[in-house]
This record gives sequence, structure tokens and C-alpha cells, in this order.
Amino acid sequence: MKLRNRLGANPVNETGHNTPHKPNTTNIHTHGLHISPKGNADNVFLEVGPGQKQRYVFHIDEDHATGTFWYHPHFHGSSNFQVLSGMAGMIVVQDEYWELPEELEKCSCPNYCENDIPLVIAPTLQYSEESIPVMFGNLQRQIQDYPEFRHDQYVLSDGSTLAEWMMDPMNGMNYFTVNGQLHPNMTFTAGTMKRLRMVNAGGAHALELEVRTISGSPCEWREIALDGVYLKQPRFPRANQTLILPGGRVDWMIKCGVGEHQLFSSVKPQNNPSMAMFDRFNGLIATIHVEANDAPTWDFPSNLPQLPSNYPDLTATEQNVRKYIYEFGPEHTINRELFPADTSTQIRHKMRLREVQEWHIINMSPFLLHPLHIHVNHFQVISYNRYTGPVAVAEFDPNNFDIVRTRLVDQNGFHCQFQWQGYNPESATTDGIDMTQNLFYLGHDERYNNTQGTLGYAQVGDYMDTMPVPPHSNITIRFIPRHYRGKTVTHCHNTVHADTGMFLLTRIVRRRGSLTGARIDSNGTYPGTCHPGDWYPGVSTGDGRTLVQTSHSQPPIQPNRGSTTAHFRTWLLANYAEVLADYNRRPQFYQNKYLLEFPGRTIG
Repeated sequence: MKLRNRLGANPVNETGHNTPHKPNTTNIHTHGLHISPKGNADNVFLEVGPGQKQRYVFHIDEDHATGTFWYHPHFHGSSNFQVLSGMAGMIVVQDEYWELPEELEKCSCPNYCENDIPLVIAPTLQYSEESIPVMFGNLQRQIQDYPEFRHDQYVLSDGSTLAEWMMDPMNGMNYFTVNGQLHPNMTFTAGTMKRLRMVNAGGAHALELEVRTISGSPCEWREIALDGVYLKQPRFPRANQTLILPGGRVDWMIKCGVGEHQLFSSVKPQNNPSMAMFDRFNGLIATIHVEANDAPTWDFPSNLPQLPSNYPDLTATEQNVRKYIYEFGPEHTINRELFPADTSTQIRHKMRLREVQEWHIINMSPFLLHPLHIHVNHFQVISYNRYTGPVAVAEFDPNNFDIVRTRLVDQNGFHCQFQWQGYNPESATTDGIDMTQNLFYLGHDERYNNTQGTLGYAQVGDYMDTMPVPPHSNITIRFIPRHYRGKTVTHCHNTVHADTGMFLLTRIVRRRGSLTGARIDSNGTYPGTCHPGDWYPGVSTGDGRTLVQTSHSQPPIQPNRGSTTAHFRTWLLANYAEVLADYNRRPQFYQNKYLLEFPGRTIG
């Protein structure tokens, strides 16, 4: 592949490493492909400036998973702007038709491409989303985009500019396009199975997909693959919806009755406890018109193609596991620091080829979900664990209410001795602060097992490359680095967060390669900890033989927040997420409503 950059010159005034910058510099990331991260392959450190070109060579191994992948720009500082401008496309690693069950073969390329439908769902018109830290229109100004390509040159009758009108949330300029089209129409024949390959080619919004029947007979659909990896059997979607995070993919098999239907992203309250305050698109994606057909109705297959040997079941693996803590923190940090500018030496984790990795993915944010993306190798979801770590709290400066500072406290509200890179020593160190509003989202380990009708959770046993990490969650994943060595990255796949520092640098070394030079602790502390003596799992550092272990062999005792309290929080988030501030003013009112609905329970 040859990439030729025909964009104009970059602005003269650059704003810094972890800020939006070099908007016209680009490269290509093959999201989800298991290929080399070095040289002219999937190397996100390549810099293709205006007027330059780059030749890429992507080697797909014979044992590579067949499935749906995608490509997009990944230059640090410009990826958000370019992805939200529609610079993306789908990659399909095609099956051998004789390896597919008949039902799937008849709706898949190479023999039935008319039934194999790629849908690149992209937020190319997201102007007025208030919750995005850098709205598209403001970002155009910030990066000094060429004025003739902006909308602030057009003055409306009320004196405002077109850009201001488009960024006004009341005017609703928020749309997702499909293959570059707004609200396209698709025509099916009744009972004929289709394969929809869908990618969320965005950077900030989740899709909660379902099919609504407007008239006629309903549709049936099953999930058959996630992030380019087949499931064991076709699966009925959890909560009758499919979640696709930015960067994620899903393959559906779908058949519909005669009538009109809508592929729709629908934000539902029951998903609030896991999705929290992550941006979620609510609106029409595409319309499906289904015509009558005399042919027999197709069935779903009972099984799907077997996964390659590179995707073993690691759920029972306990031996020879190298552990690591990966912590989403405040203000776009991972493991308590922003992405370092020096990518030649600032390696935070090293992995050996064919050595099992066990990562504990934790999120200390009280309110924000982060999508985890790991390059080169897919990972398997192992378990949801109790979150016992610190909480990032934002507090006003008592002397200046225009200043907000973030610090870490434990779940009892006591100041953490171990802080983060951006901690200001002038911040408060008060102990025993009220944690009521900061602990709403605790309890994902219980919700995952007891609330099957909720999106926002990756299913244990699934292989993925992009996974939701809800606030105050602790998720164990495992994977085996295979085939390819080199420097690579993991990051939050909210592209605003990624461009502003939510990156972590890793390196894969040969089978018996040295693990020296990687630094596990960040800012002098260990991710996931708050006080000296806090539990920290045995983690190999240095040459791989040293175990870092604090004084406790078990997680610390945290406040008693039993299942009844967790159930109350889940109920509150599902029904009153929009008025949590009111709950803080009059908690007894909401507690009484809960107890009336669930008599016999108590709230601890």
C-alpha cells in the first residue's frame, strides 16, 4: 500500500506533545490485525507529513484470524481530528468458503458477496456534542485549520456564524454516516440471511445497536464475531442490543420479515450503571426495506468456524503468567502519567514472545468509562473483580473557585500517600471527605454476574482488541504475544483522550529476551495503590525474577458495601442518572422510593 499525503502545510504554532497538533501529519494503523508493529508495517510511530508518501507492507500470516478489521490514522496529536473527519476504512480477512458452515457461507464472500455487507459507521458530522472536551468546530480553530474549510466565515441572519449554529446543541448537528452516506436505505428480501460487518469508526461515542420494526414482521439477528474473532456459536445479543465502542467491530447474521425496519443506536437507562458518563449516540443509523420472497427462510448455524490455535482458552491458565497493572487515571493518564515525548527509552512494560500475560485493567475514575485498545495481539477477558483501589476526586481550590485540582483518596475518603503525576502539592490533604457521590459505580463484579440485561461489559471468555472499562472496575485479561517483536502501544480508544496523553508504551522481546529497562511504577508509586502496605500483586520487573510485593498478601479491607447497597446504586443509576445531584441534596427521598419498590431490603 502506498500512502500519499496531499494535505496542506501544518500550522506554524505547535501546541505540544500531548495536545492536538500537526493536524496534517498522518500515518496508518491497521486496527486489530496481528502484524508487525515495526518498519513499514503497523508502525504508529511513522510520520508522514504534508507532501510526503510512505510505502506500507502488511504480511498476513496463514494462521491469522479471518474477520472484520479496519484502518485509520494514528499519528499522536492528529488522530482525533482525522478520524472524526472520516479518514477510515474496513479491512476484511476473508474466509475459505469450504471452512464455513453452509448457513454462514451463503451470506459471506467470496461466493455470496451480495449478502456480505460492510458498514463503516462513522461520526463525520459531530459538531454540537457538549460533552466532548474539544468540539469539532473549536478544534478546527485550535489547530488553525485553513479558514476556507471552516464554517465561521458564514454569517447568519441573527449575527452568529454557521460554525456557532452547528455547535449549538439545540440544533442537533450530531450524525453518524454509513459508508459516507447519511441515513442510507438497504433493501433485503424476506427470510434471506445477511451478514452485516459493522465497525464503529469513531473516536468518542458508543453505539448501542438494535433493529426496530416500523411496520411488518420483525427481524432476528445474532452476533457471530467480535473485533474480528468468531464466537463459539451465534449469540443472542445481551439486552437485545449490541455495544460497539469506538474502534470496535461486530458481525451480525440477520434475517427480516417483510416491512420497514431501522438500524438504530438507542441509549437505554438500564445501561447507565456500566456505561456511566461515556458519550453514547442516540439516533438512526440506516433504514432496512424488506421485500417479499418465495424462497425458504434461512436458519442460523449451530456452530461457527473454529478459532486458530493462536486464540487458546486462557481462563484456566495459572502457571507461568507474567502480571501487570494497567490503571486508567485522572486527566488522561495511564499508570499515573501522561504519554512521554521520548518514545525511544520510556518503555513501561516488556513482554516475551509466547509468554502468558495477565493484566489487571483498573479504572479509578468515579464517572468515566474508558475503552482499552491493545495493538498487535488480541486478549481474552478472564474475570470481573472487586475494585479496591483509589478514587480520583476533583476539588475546588478553597481560595479560588476557578481552580479545580484532582487528587487520589481511598474509598474511605482518606488522602492517598501515593499520588499521580499531575498532583499539585497545594491541593487539600483532608481526610474523611464525603465519598457519597464518588462511589456510585462500584460493584461491577456483582453487576456482571447478576445483571445480564445490561450492556457495557465484555463477556468473560471472549477475545477482543477493544474493551469497555467502566468506572471503578477491575478486569483481568490474558493474552500471549506471538510472532512479532518491537515497540508498540496500548491506549484509551477515546481519540480525544489518546491524543492528549492516554497512551502507554510497551515492547515485545524475543522468547528469552531481557526484561530490563521497563518501569512498572509511575511517579514513584505502584498503580492501583494508595497507602504503603496496600495490596499489589506479584509483578515481574527488571530481569523478570524480582517480585514486587507490598506487605499485604490480600486486598485491603474496604468499607462494607454489600449486595443490597450495590443493588440500590444500580437501581439509582438506571432510573435517576440524570439527577444524581438531587440525590446528594435529599438522599432519603430516593432511598424511601427504593425501599417502597423493594420491601424488606435495607441500605447499609
